[in-house]
Amino acid sequence: MENWICAKDFKDIPIIDIFDDSVGYQTLPISPLENYHALFRKKLVLAAKHDEMYTLRITADDSYKLYINGQFVGQGPACGYVSRYYCNEYDVSAFLQDGTNVIAVHCYYHGRVDYAHISGDNRQGMWAELYEGSVRIVKTDADWRCLRDTSYASNGASWGYDTQFAENIDRRKHPHGWTKTQYDDSAWEHACVKSDDDHVPVRQPTAVVTRYRVRPESIEKVGAGQYLLDFGKEITGHVCLETTAPEGTRVRIQCAEELTGDGHARSSMRCGVDFDEVWIMRGGTDSIESYDYSGFRYVEMTCDDASVRPEQVSVVVRHYPAPRKRIFTSENSLLQNIWSICENAVIMGTQEGFYDCPTREKAQYLGDMLITGFSHYYITGDTDMLKKALLDFAHSQRIDDAMMCVAPSGLRHKIADYSMLFPLILLHYYTITKNRDFVRQMIPAAEKVIAYYEQYKREDGLLQNVTEWNLVDWPENLRDGYDFKPEQGQKGVHNVMNAYYYGALKTMNELYHIVQIDRLYDAAAVKRAFYMAFYNETEGLFSDSEHGTHFALHSNVLPYFYDMTTSAQNQKIVDLIMKKGFSCGVFFSYFVLKSLTNHGEKEKAMELMLSKGEHSWYNMLSEGATACFEAWGKEQKDNTSLCHPWACAPIIVLCEDFGA
Repeated sequence: MENWICAKDFKDIPIIDIFDDSVGYQTLPISPLENYHALFRKKLVLAAKHDEMYTLRITADDSYKLYINGQFVGQGPACGYVSRYYCNEYDVSAFLQDGTNVIAVHCYYHGRVDYAHISGDNRQGMWAELYEGSVRIVKTDADWRCLRDTSYASNGASWGYDTQFAENIDRRKHPHGWTKTQYDDSAWEHACVKSDDDHVPVRQPTAVVTRYRVRPESIEKVGAGQYLLDFGKEITGHVCLETTAPEGTRVRIQCAEELTGDGHARSSMRCGVDFDEVWIMRGGTDSIESYDYSGFRYVEMTCDDASVRPEQVSVVVRHYPAPRKRIFTSENSLLQNIWSICENAVIMGTQEGFYDCPTREKAQYLGDMLITGFSHYYITGDTDMLKKALLDFAHSQRIDDAMMCVAPSGLRHKIADYSMLFPLILLHYYTITKNRDFVRQMIPAAEKVIAYYEQYKREDGLLQNVTEWNLVDWPENLRDGYDFKPEQGQKGVHNVMNAYYYGALKTMNELYHIVQIDRLYDAAAVKRAFYMAFYNETEGLFSDSEHGTHFALHSNVLPYFYDMTTSAQNQKIVDLIMKKGFSCGVFFSYFVLKSLTNHGEKEKAMELMLSKGEHSWYNMLSEGATACFEAWGKEQKDNTSLCHPWACAPIIVLCEDFGA
């Protein structure tokens, strides 16, 4: 990208190809720099603002926060592969003034290979252009000033799966007032121009995240200088403190999704994030806030200095814009509460993508997107994020034709079940948008997935010995005793993998018909082979493994969902579903519910949604959920996230099948 600028530490270090197939993750060169905050400034003089619109185009690696004349403008970009790197565009006319102006950009480079970033590759810096009408009046070049901000100390602590560093912020090291015009940056270094930069820019097709400040619903003193702030429900954002305190005052900030037995914030969250930081004041009036975000409900503040008050703490909530297309109301209070926790999880989990959780991975999973993406659509009416997500996963095939299960991401990670869902998600996208041109554009990506997995076909057309992760369901203890264990190296064919494969072929044939492509997969042959391998005439059910004797919920719901069954067989499967209930993970509950409603069994679907067993949304609510969980209960998974939108199937079912 022309005129890319970076901090001097990144000027001459070689790029690391983190997607190099010849190098495993364990042997990747380690980037010498991580958790790197860099501040960039550019002054410009406007003798008189014209009536033209002033447009700023900007991007950064890994991310930025943009200020003009001390005012926050926006942040971004959405994570993207370097070969399709997202850029944002802002109308900044209202932020500019006659005379001296300053554009100030806080850039962040994470520096590790993880789920949430494409980082650890030594690509750092930013690019920006300011236009007055159609005339470029500012570009990024060596005239910009740059300073590394060392006030965000992690002390070696990272959270989740290395997706976030601790931010022990020392405001004494931070250049106070650096975003404002009167700040003197003459001692800062000049930015370095990266002449060999290889980012390929594309305009981000979605809006940047929206931000708004919230105050706690209640404040409780829980010890000497200790205050517990309850924000009422799970939120996603970062903590702010506006105070006047003596230099060196230390404030401990702990965030939590739940409380300990003695009523304190459980900052060591069960999901694997440990949100426990110490901030040091610079002295005088100050506003301090963390850079990164997380998901939480409670904040516990500890400070011995009486000048720091809990009322001075707030949270800047952030998520993708979510205007409500639907306001759901029900006389059934349980159903109303189920909608509420699902809606909150979807809103808080949709950031620059459909993230599986805003705490641990902060990543967009392909399978999760089937639930979160369409739930988000029914809440907001917005399809831009769905389209972007489909493009993101299609673009991940530059790494592997199988398609990444997490994209965009620094990880090379595949789940066979999820790849097989790409055609189904594309079909659903067409159903709500009628965008044939986009379907036609995406069909080659879906074909690549199928072509990749055809390497595992045996003579009858079934897939065997698939080496990519066969998820079946997650966590493993919610597979209803599924007796084929590919994760333990078991060889052969199994039901779920081939049910998804059949579903992908069947769906592709529907997509071909929609875009009038004269091509068909032989789905019928796969269906015949599926029956030969898994159908048990005596039981009238499908087994998990070839000619097996165990009949898991999953092995029967999927053939029912994909219309492989006859009406006589359907009754057997419905009886099985109602007997077993949700003996599955929360993700798979979508297939359970939709298989019922698709076949006219709406009353039974509602009965399951409103069930009060151990595996139910009622159970989440009984455990204090304000957003739906990663599993049916806090103890049903060893690191359960308490905000996981893949559990939001009721939103889709209520909207599609019950007229919500």
